[in-house]
Amino acid sequence: MLGVAYGRALGSEAPYPQAAPGGIGIPTSLLNARDDLNFINAYGRWSPLSDLPDLRVAGDVAYQWNTRIDMRTYAGRAAIGYAFKALPFAPTLTYNWQTFSGDIPFPSFRFNI
Repeated sequence: MLGVAYGRALGSEAPYPQAAPGGIGIPTSLLNARDDLNFINAYGRWSPLSDLPDLRVAGDVAYQWNTRIDMRTYAGRAAIGYAFKALPFAPTLTYNWQTFSGDIPFPSFRFNI
């Protein structure tokens, strides 16, 4: 499965928080700052091995920008997981790596039932 999405905020009254200069102090809010916000997102999920159809690899990347307020940001995620369908409740075990602009990337390990 592969996909791409694009969107644009034509109008918004939502404020946008802006960090204080140097990150020290009280943040401010820009009113109506989400007007003209654009975003694009690409994602995919597939099973790379036909012998292990319950093994899945997934990923997505996103980018958003607003030239009116000089804002650009990105995010990305990669994951590999396995679904144990023969076990009760069909648990999945997944390893994720994700990053967001301004963040320090960190891995996460997740067990879902």
